[in-house]
Amino acid sequence: MPNVTNYANANRGPGVTSADRTPSRGPAYLGTSHLSRHRARRAQPSGQPWLGLAGLAYVIPFGVLFAVVLGGPERTTLVLGPITTAATPAIATIVLWWEDWPGTSLRAGWSGLTDTLLIAAAAVVLTGFTQVVVNGWDLRGVFLATPGPGHAVTYPVTMALAGTALSAMLQLTFVTEGWPLRGRRRLSRVWAGLIAFGIAWVVALAAWALVVSPGPIGDVSLQTYGMWLIILGAWQVVLFAVLPGRPFTLIRNRAARLITANVAIVVLTEITYALMRGLGVENSVIGAIGGVVVGAGLVMAVLFDGWPGTRIGGVTGDIVMLAITAALAAALYGVLAAVGSGLHLGRVSMTGWITLASLNWVGMVVLLHAAVWSRWPVIAQPASSTPEPAALDPGRDDHLAAELSVPDHGTRS
Repeated sequence: MPNVTNYANANRGPGVTSADRTPSRGPAYLGTSHLSRHRARRAQPSGQPWLGLAGLAYVIPFGVLFAVVLGGPERTTLVLGPITTAATPAIATIVLWWEDWPGTSLRAGWSGLTDTLLIAAAAVVLTGFTQVVVNGWDLRGVFLATPGPGHAVTYPVTMALAGTALSAMLQLTFVTEGWPLRGRRRLSRVWAGLIAFGIAWVVALAAWALVVSPGPIGDVSLQTYGMWLIILGAWQVVLFAVLPGRPFTLIRNRAARLITANVAIVVLTEITYALMRGLGVENSVIGAIGGVVVGAGLVMAVLFDGWPGTRIGGVTGDIVMLAITAALAAALYGVLAAVGSGLHLGRVSMTGWITLASLNWVGMVVLLHAAVWSRWPVIAQPASSTPEPAALDPGRDDHLAAELSVPDHGTRS
C-alpha cells in the first residue's frame, strides 16, 4: 500500500474526481470504494528510494532525540512511553480518517505543527484516561518517572489499553475497510473519524474489562495480553501496509472478504503467539520481535511508499517486500539490542526498551514525518499512478458500481 496518508484517496477508485480528493474540502469518504478496487496497479512512487533515504536522515535523529529527551533512555521510556503510546489512536484518526485535518485547513507550514500539537494534547488526555481506568488518576504518575511512594505509575500498565484502542482502530480502518462508516453520504470525514475513534476505545475498554486478569470471560495476564496485541499489530502492518491487503482483496464479495480478513488475522495472531511460546520464547522477546516487525514494516510501507514492490509488481513484488521487511526487522533488532546492552536500565528491561524503541521511536516518528508533516522538509514529487479502468474489474458488483457513480461533492464544505 502506498503512503498511509493517501489511503482514503487511493481507496476511492477511478470514479472520484480530483476535486473530491482535496483533503481540506468535502467529505472524505463520499463514494469510497472497497479495498478490492486497488489490486494490481498501485501508485508508482516518484523519487524512491532516495526520498525514503532522505527521510531516514530526519527520522533517525528525531528517533534518538525521542529516546533520550527527558535525560536518559530509562527516564524517557518511563514517562514518554505511555504518553506516546496513548498518542497512536489520535495519530491514526488524523492520518487515516481526517486526512491530516485540521492542519490541511490552515496555511502551508502550519499544518504539521497544528496536527502535532493536537496529537500531543490528545496524548496527555488519553494517558490520564487510561491511568484512571487502570489504577486511578494521579498527575504525578503521568509526568514523573519516579513519582514517589503511594503514587500510581503509567509504565507499563496503561500501555496495553491504549494499544488495544490502536489495534481496534487499525482493524476497523484496514481489515474492515472502514465499513460501515465509509461511503456514508451524510457522514463527513471528521464525524467518521470521531465515530471510529469512539468505537476503538469502546472495544478497548470492553476487552480490558472482560479479558485482562481478573476478567469475567478470561484470565489473561497484562504481559501476555500486551504481547498478543503487538503480534496482532505486526500482522496488521504486514498484511495491510507492506502488502496492500492481499490475499484478501482476491475475494470479490464484500461480506465474505471482511469476515475472512477479520477471522484470518486473529487466527494468525493466535497461532504465531502460541507457536513462539511453544518454542520457549519469552513474552518480552515476543514483544520485541513484533515491535521490530511493525517498525520495519512502517519504514518500508510509509517512508519508502512500498518501493521496490510497487516497481516490481505482482506476487514477485510482494515476496520482495516481505523479504526486505524481514531483513530490516532483523537488522533493527540487532542494532537496538546492541544499543540497549550499553544502556543502564533498571525498571525497564532491555527487551522492553527494544519493543518501545521500535514501535514508538521508529514507527511513530516515521508516521509523524511522512504522514503528519508530509515529509517536510524533504521535497516530494507527486506519485504517478495509472488508474485501473472500471471495465477491467469484472468482479465489481452493482452496489460498488453505484458508489463509484456518486457525483462529485468535493467542493462542499
